[in-house]
Amino acid sequence: MGDTTLRDDDDAAPALPAWVESIFSDERAYWTALRDGGAITVEEGWEMAQREWGGNGPRV
Repeated sequence: MGDTTLRDDDDAAPALPAWVESIFSDERAYWTALRDGGAITVEEGWEMAQREWGGNGPRV
C-alpha cells in the first residue's frame, strides 16, 4: 500500500454540483439578512437553523 497520509494540499473531496452550491448560497444570504437586519440574534439564528436542518449540524 502507498502512503495515505493526508496533507494540507490534499483535496480529495469532489466538488458539489452547482445547484447545491446555489441552495447553500441562498440559505447563507437568508440567514445573514435576518441576522444583519436585526430580526434575530446570532444565537436565535443558530437555533432556527438547527430546527430547519434537523439539529444534526456541529455546535459552534
